[in-house]
Amino acid sequence: MKGKNNIPNRRRHKRKDEMNTIEYVIEPLTTNETFDGVLVNVSESGLCILTNDILNKGQQIRITANGHAINKSAVVRWTEKYDDFYYKVGLELL
Repeated sequence: MKGKNNIPNRRRHKRKDEMNTIEYVIEPLTTNETFDGVLVNVSESGLCILTNDILNKGQQIRITANGHAINKSAVVRWTEKYDDFYYKVGLELL
């Protein structure tokens, strides 16, 4: 299957578009600070979120969710500037 720009899609699992708010914490947990984000899409192995906080490749977070059954750790695989307010972040579930 080919994706954007006619490049073969190397994803292991099909993504499902989904727009929901989430909450997450930075691991290892050193403070009680919770961050907000928007879930863009999800698959068996990962998800994509929008957040206005900078997350770095390799950083680990725990998705605590807002009304979702997601309570999983994930590692940041990529991040890119989305617009003047948000970063788009690709996460692999652990």
